[in-house]
Amino acid sequence: MRNWESNFHFNLRPGDLRPAPEAVARYLAGAAYRLTPTMRRRVEAGIEAAVDRVRPRAAFRVAWADQIRAEVNRLGSGSGRLAPFLDTASMPGPCLAVCLATLGGALDTACRTLAGRNQFYQSMLLDAAGTAMLDLMGARLETLVAGQARRMGFFAGCRVGPGLSGMALENQALLFSLLKGATLGVHLNDALVMQPTKTISAFIFFETVAKKTGRGQTDKCRQCPMKNCQFRLPATTARSE
Repeated sequence: MRNWESNFHFNLRPGDLRPAPEAVARYLAGAAYRLTPTMRRRVEAGIEAAVDRVRPRAAFRVAWADQIRAEVNRLGSGSGRLAPFLDTASMPGPCLAVCLATLGGALDTACRTLAGRNQFYQSMLLDAAGTAMLDLMGARLETLVAGQARRMGFFAGCRVGPGLSGMALENQALLFSLLKGATLGVHLNDALVMQPTKTISAFIFFETVAKKTGRGQTDKCRQCPMKNCQFRLPATTARSE
């Protein structure tokens, strides 16, 4: 069995995750929404309020196929089958990165507090700002993992999250198990939902051949099957998010 690659931890600066007002407006009112000057000022204020509250942290670990199989067997997937856990036979390379990134719990608390005061608009604005920040955090995490892949002689492929793009949600338990304690204060509830909610988890597959299509393959709007989603970006702009 291969040696585990060390955990890689990163404390990111909140200001580096400051989203564009248009990105926040997309999550607040849909991709077709256009900001008025008054609304832009409100969104910008919401962004600053979100930046003041987040404590972004990220971590990832590289796991090899035999390590994943051993962890699946330890978790007990039933009758020796890997399903519904990650099937290592379908991996495009010999290893992958197990990733977790969070904005912390203060933003969740602030949104709940505002909603409890019937300040629903302010709560939704703060939540939308946090969601847009998660997009930037995901992109930053992909860059960090891609650098590690290059150092190991591989290429970073697609980012796939448990419960998304056809991957079973049960893989969330496997992901947290593979992280070996590098969970950044994030916990899974009984439904395998992460707390705090402004958190992303993912497997990023390492490949032996670079994809000619580049980063566009990892755009979540291109992977998502919800073609009529009001938040869906058009193909011409998806790669900039």
